Amino acid sequence: MHRKFHILIITIIFCGFVTFFISSYSQEVQDSRDKVRKQGLLLVQIYKLLGAEAVVRHDALLGERR
Repeated sequence: MHRKFHILIITIIFCGFVTFFISSYSQEVQDSRDKVRKQGLLLVQIYKLLGAEAVVRHDALLGERR
């Protein structure tokens, strides 16, 4: 009886992990991560070209505060 109960609990936990990993690698999540990565690369490029003041001005134009 206890063994079946433990196997049931382990199965439920395992299914939860599998569901979490599948949902975390969905296309929407990947698109969101790619968007954030591209924004970060843009800021790095601006910083390299124009310096820190340009990054602050760029964020101000977008209405963001960092």
